[in-house]
This record gives sequence, C-alpha cells and structure tokens, in this order.
Amino acid sequence: MKRVSFFLGWIFLLVVAVSAQDKIVKLKIVETSDIHGNYYPYDFILRHEAGGSLARIHAFVQKEREVYKDNLLLLDNGDILQLILLIRLRERLISNLMKYWSEMA
Repeated sequence: MKRVSFFLGWIFLLVVAVSAQDKIVKLKIVETSDIHGNYYPYDFILRHEAGGSLARIHAFVQKEREVYKDNLLLLDNGDILQLILLIRLRERLISNLMKYWSEMA
C-alpha cells in the first residue's frame, strides 16, 4: 500500500509539474551596478545634480512592481560603497596631521 501511495504521489507531482510548464510567465529583470553609495540624486562633493541614485532606482522599481507584481527580479551587481569619499577623508586627515606635527616641531 505504501508503494502504491508513493507511486501515485510521484505521478501527481509529475502531472502538476508538466501542467505548470504550459504557463507563460512575464518576468522583468532589473540589474544595478556601480552605485557607489549614491543614495540621493545629488553629488555633495561637486555640488550638482547626479544622474543616478538609489532613490531613483527605488522609484523605478516601485513603478515597475505595479505592473509586474512579484514577477520583477531586482539584482544588485555590487560595488555599492563610495570609496573615493573615504580616500579624500584619509588624505585630508593625513595632511592635517602633517601640518599639525610640523607646527609642533
């Protein structure tokens, strides 16, 4: 009896799997890359509007989710940290320390 139930269970799963393959599903894939920590569409270092940001990505994805619902796939390709800001801060810190030490000598 267990074998028959097991066999019928597999047949049922096979039929469900095959019938699911007949459906056409629209899937939208959105991918981001090289965001560099741009949260707002503004470059605070150069003080002007920036072309891309996480805020704009969020607005775009929300708009697309209205159309595609759960069939929207958002992939992030990494590189989200803005290292140039950290490098500039480090350079400023080092130059200030060197200036301070030269004044102390």
